[in-house]
Amino acid sequence: LKRPLVVLQLISNLRIGGAQRVVVSLCNELVAEGQTVVLVTLGEGGPLAASLRPSPALTVCHLHMRRHSVFLLPWFLFSVTRIVWRLRRIMRQHRVDVVHSHMGDSNLLGMLAAWLAGVPRRFATFHSLVFLARDAWDLTWGEAWPLFLVAVGVASLISSVVGYRRLSAGVVRAAPPSAARA
Repeated sequence: LKRPLVVLQLISNLRIGGAQRVVVSLCNELVAEGQTVVLVTLGEGGPLAASLRPSPALTVCHLHMRRHSVFLLPWFLFSVTRIVWRLRRIMRQHRVDVVHSHMGDSNLLGMLAAWLAGVPRRFATFHSLVFLARDAWDLTWGEAWPLFLVAVGVASLISSVVGYRRLSAGVVRAAPPSAARA
């Protein structure tokens, strides 16, 4: 008998938002397919937690952790290290097979923790290109492109450290419901 796949979904919170809805849907569908899911939020839960279908195959962990500003370098390094080691411990405790992280901080911290925990399959999803700015929607393109370049640079650095291959960008198109039934 093979044990079910253990998938860890990582996101910053479960407040109302598109990425959060995707994570809740993924968790519900993975459990319905017979997999074991560990949902971890770096911060608090949120209203979308109520949309999760209760199941013995679903474990939800809210870490309630904050990352300090990079301008307070010693505190920043301490808080990031603490978060990464806590994530690593959760991954090892649940014998996670796959880590799927969503959005800025969760991607960077989750991929590092998964690599340290020896998780064989690691996926990071950026749901938005500008994730470093607090009021990203108020930025002009001239203000946003340097943030984008920094984000790409950081992601490239981390991917080279943890041994990722570069993937080409592609478009995924959903099939119409009629095609799925055929």
